[in-house]
Parts: sequence; C-alpha cells; structure tokens
Amino acid sequence: MIFTLSKDYKIVFTNPRHFCFDECNFLQSYLSEKIPLDQLPAEIESMEHIIRKCHKQGIINAHFDFLIVESNPGKLKWENGKLFYKDKFECLFFHLIRFKKLPYLIKPEWANIPNRFFIHSFYFSKHIPNSIRNGVADMLIMPKYFLFKIKREINWKYNIFKSSVAPEKEIDNIHNYCGLYKLNNRVFAVGTSSSKKQLFLIQSLHVIPLHLISKQRFYAHAERYNITFDFSAGAKFLLEQVFESGIDSEVYSKILP
Repeated sequence: MIFTLSKDYKIVFTNPRHFCFDECNFLQSYLSEKIPLDQLPAEIESMEHIIRKCHKQGIINAHFDFLIVESNPGKLKWENGKLFYKDKFECLFFHLIRFKKLPYLIKPEWANIPNRFFIHSFYFSKHIPNSIRNGVADMLIMPKYFLFKIKREINWKYNIFKSSVAPEKEIDNIHNYCGLYKLNNRVFAVGTSSSKKQLFLIQSLHVIPLHLISKQRFYAHAERYNITFDFSAGAKFLLEQVFESGIDSEVYSKILP
C-alpha cells in the first residue's frame, strides 16, 4: 500500500494528534503561494509528499488538475449526478466543511431533491442564477446574511471603541519581541512597539496592531479575520476566519521565547 512508503506513517497512525496525513501536513496555504513542497518545513512525510515523489520517479502517474472546490465560491451547479463550477469546470466534489459552519447558512427544505440545483455562496436554489425567480429568492434570503455582517461590524466597532479608551498595556519584554506562536505549520511572530507598548502580530511582512480591550485581552480585525490575544490564558491567541469562508476558530500556542 502506497501510504506505507511514508517514513512517518507509523507515527501518524499511533498518535492521537491530527497530522493532516492524507493531504500535505497543513501546508495548503504555502502551496497556494506556489512554494515548492520540498522547500517547506513539514513535520511529517504526508501523502502529498509520497504522491509527488512517486510521480517524479515514474512509479505512478498522478493527475493534478482542478478537481475540488473549496471555501464558498458559489456558481456551482449539480445536474444529474455531476457537479460544475461556473458552468465550465466539472468537479469531483465540493468541500462542505466551511459551508456548513456558516452562521447565516440557508438550509433547503425540499421534500424531494431535484436532479438540478444550484449552490450559491451560502444557500441552495432550484432557480437558474440571474433569473427573475432567483432574484426574488435573493431578496428574501440576503437580509439574514447582511444582519450577520452588521452584527459582526458592530462588535468590531465596539471593541475598537473600548481599545481607544483603554490604558496602554505595559509589556515588560526585552527587544520588544514576545516569541513565535504556532498551530500546525502556520507560524506568527508577536512583538511590541517601543513607543506605545502596543502589541503587534506579524505574519509574513504584514503587521497587525492588536488593541487592548480589557486588562489582559487584545483584539484586532484584519480583512476576514478577528484576532484575540489573551495574556490571562497563557499568552495564547485565537484567530477566527469569518464571513465568506464561514467561521474557523484556531488557537495558537507559544513555541519559542
């Protein structure tokens, strides 16, 4: 069996941890940036490593193509057992893991599943996109989506207000560096500014200011992310990806001082 070619498969199978062995050991975000897999610091030799290696050696003939739809792009059509994206690409399947987490997801209440239906960014429909009937359905459904976004924005504005009136957090740290924080293969650096003692979260070349909202808690909002850094919980931080991709909650722990 091909999985036994991994030098780490016994570790994976006997450890309670999830190593994302069937994919690429949580390196998806780096691969999407066109970084070669063999240049990435994988913790284990995953199936992605094995398949690519065997393909290169001519042991198997692997097919790499547009097969799976991730996140919530909409523009999907199911017709007579086949799935299409943008009415152009036939897909193997649509990964529903984030779609199902959407707090504003509209679940269909169909007595019988039709032979053709459409999957939008957060609901199913029997009506052809851009048709009058689908336009009417949009008018009935969209308020639930916008209500959620409004609540999130109010929460963000409230936390920004709290941060504007909160005292500065004095963080006793040499060289204004708090350490590295990791979840799987994703790493963030955390530090403080020398002038205002403000906490910063650094990913790649981006610097995200974290605003003090209570005695030990900082908060930030960047693009589709909400970030909460909590010193009272052992200086861990929570990152939530929201809106278009559902809600994924991830807790990062300190790995280096």
